[in-house]
Amino acid sequence: MSIRDNLRLVNSNKKRQEEVIKEVGLHEHIMSLPKGYSTVLTGNATNLSGGQKQLLSIARSLLTDAEILLMDDITASLDPKTTNEIIELLVRLKEDHTILVITNREDLINKADKIIYLNKGKAKSYKSLTDLKEKLGHESEVII
Repeated sequence: MSIRDNLRLVNSNKKRQEEVIKEVGLHEHIMSLPKGYSTVLTGNATNLSGGQKQLLSIARSLLTDAEILLMDDITASLDPKTTNEIIELLVRLKEDHTILVITNREDLINKADKIIYLNKGKAKSYKSLTDLKEKLGHESEVII
């Protein structure tokens, strides 16, 4: 299906689609494609990079107008530039959304307002990564 059809699955308003695509920083790339928003995504969207697929997924999430977004390992396998762009996007989005991010990336954890550490079925909340590391001390199995 085309990029437009892919977005239409969530929200059929073209103006809103393009606003969100611009917000996530994917509009210029889409417009550089020969067919723009009518570009058909190949199997597994191989005509988009990993980062562009992530941005398209984030755009689809935003098109739902959900107030809570759950992102699981959102920057996995991305280049540093795209990772930084997604982190900055999440920082902007947290002004209007509650965002839950599952990650082990310290650069993303450091942008969090609150860190919830899960261990052996128990959850503890921390204000910062430094706070978490100080409280856990020398535990050998620290999974962030």
